[in-house]
Amino acid sequence: MLTALGLSLQISATHPQITYYLGILLVIYGINQLVVSIQHKQLRHFLYTSSMLLLAVIIAVTANFGRLWNIYEYGKYSIRGGSELASSDNQRSTGVDKEYAFMWSLDKMETMTLLIPSFYGGSSHGQLSESSQVAQILKRQNFNKQQIQSFLQYVPTYRGEQPFTEGPIYLGAIIAFLCLASIWIVNRQQVYWLLASIVFSILLAWGKNFAVFNDFMYYYLPGYNKFRAVTTSIVITQLSTVLLACLALQQLIKQGITPRVRKGLYSTWCILGTVLLISLIVANWIDFIAPQDKSLPMWLAQALQADRKRMLQYDVLRSMAFISVASLLIVGY
Repeated sequence: MLTALGLSLQISATHPQITYYLGILLVIYGINQLVVSIQHKQLRHFLYTSSMLLLAVIIAVTANFGRLWNIYEYGKYSIRGGSELASSDNQRSTGVDKEYAFMWSLDKMETMTLLIPSFYGGSSHGQLSESSQVAQILKRQNFNKQQIQSFLQYVPTYRGEQPFTEGPIYLGAIIAFLCLASIWIVNRQQVYWLLASIVFSILLAWGKNFAVFNDFMYYYLPGYNKFRAVTTSIVITQLSTVLLACLALQQLIKQGITPRVRKGLYSTWCILGTVLLISLIVANWIDFIAPQDKSLPMWLAQALQADRKRMLQYDVLRSMAFISVASLLIVGY
């Protein structure tokens, strides 16, 4: 009943792409449960449970059948129905054009924003303070206060290759810490499928930057070529990491700081601390140049690059502080 109600409400929100990603997550979970059932010789229970859940899915889909059928019918005549002008030399798609579908693809190093939000600068129209290098250079160029304040509200701080973005994909340093620590703390059977979901969704989010994998997904994963902005698949990672973090906290509350938990917390702190320290060092070597900087005056582009560097350094230190405080609180508890 709960599954039927929840899925029905999600479908009625008319965001099929998110429902599709939920389906991917549940398929991975289902495979994990099937393996566990076979290992414990509980296949009959697995089939019974799966049948009940399938019935709930049928109820949810039936409740939204009219809405879903309209989307299906309209899709044939939209860009998701393929193009009659597609070249016969290329593999024909029945969905959106591949180049369009992969236009918003996450750069591999941009994945670091999950831990350090300003690793790639931030938003395509972010905000900077009056103490920023951009504000200082505008003052020296004799811009008045109103002009400076107006410009600081919409600064292209993002330095990645996506056409534009509202901001970085950030999990939260403490969530990332607990998620990684769960490898040592949480039952392996629960960890495996969630980690697999995280890896799979990140690979999908890389899009054209990992073409070997994503071209295959685009052509052969049923229904996948109907969607664009593949970075949206990172919602699977966001949900999975929060689940792992909650499971880790649950085990900490139940068991306390056992030797295994202590080892996990220490190892996680060392791993993330090393990553953050390397990021702080690398910040001195990155040029922080963005594609859109070519359209800006040299003096403004250089000031903006200096602000991007400062944003990265600040976020590294902030993430390190959050992780350290979280560690101390857990050990203290």
